[in-house]
Amino acid sequence: MVYKKNAQGFTIVEAIIVTAVLAAVTVMAFPNFVEFFRMQEETMEETAMSEIKNALAAYADDNGQLPGAGTWAADLAPYSSLSQQAIAIDQWEQPRAYRKISSNETYRSATVNIDYAVVYGHGPERGLGDSGVSVNLSASLTSVSDYSSLKAEFGDYMVKYTNYKEQIRNYEITEQRLKDISAALSSYATTRFNEAVVGGTGTAEEIYYPPSEPADIASPVADTADYNNTVEAELDNFYPSGTGNRISTDESDDALRKQEMEYLMRFLGLPDTHCCSALDANETAFFYYSNPRPRLPGPSCGTRPTTSQRKLPPRVRVEHDDCG
Repeated sequence: MVYKKNAQGFTIVEAIIVTAVLAAVTVMAFPNFVEFFRMQEETMEETAMSEIKNALAAYADDNGQLPGAGTWAADLAPYSSLSQQAIAIDQWEQPRAYRKISSNETYRSATVNIDYAVVYGHGPERGLGDSGVSVNLSASLTSVSDYSSLKAEFGDYMVKYTNYKEQIRNYEITEQRLKDISAALSSYATTRFNEAVVGGTGTAEEIYYPPSEPADIASPVADTADYNNTVEAELDNFYPSGTGNRISTDESDDALRKQEMEYLMRFLGLPDTHCCSALDANETAFFYYSNPRPRLPGPSCGTRPTTSQRKLPPRVRVEHDDCG
């Protein structure tokens, strides 16, 4: 015997009632769903902007400057968990605006270049492009005072970052490198002079510093009599080529100057990194002048001391010196 199971379902009336109830519940819940997704998008945008700010700090720490307007998203991508597109485009598929300005500022009587950058997103409303007035970041950010006063408007999203702290730290690193070089040069010269005096050959007019190649002397051997022979021989032997090269002061050839300043650092027992300034992305090599000319009022430069004249201490500078 076969038993049949009761398969009776909803009547048409019951189905209509159930559908109506579900529709009513959905309509009542819909605003909550919309609000939930809106809040989720805003939270994601806040998180992304925080990531971008951290990436700006990491980039500044690594490069000594902030990225340029044309490549900022690509430049920041390696420093963030966000992709290049996720940096350039916000949660509402609208481009974020980026602007950087630079300012030369005085710190301890020196000029330090500081970058100021703003990343701006217009949010869900004005991100649509036809409601509200978009902020023109290029016109709104033209000076340091603009940077200080600029605020996000109408629920927009904005992060500001300046590499001031990094640049001040880089200035102090650079200052310390210069002090270390000066101390090492002084120690080396004093040792060599004392040895020469004990040996009965030392004279105050000789130079006991590693020789540089002054710009106003056509041939490096033109002033060879000014330098103590021991010092010249030591530097000559230290150079990989063994050709007796002097430390370059060529303003137009940063690569050569950097290489030869690295040789000088090794000669003095200092790290290679002491060759250069930490104030710019390229870590430009210092300028080293072993027999500088005196400074005169004007400003102008005197004649370079000759064999029979007392010499000035060497100069090590971040920038080229006309009296070098």
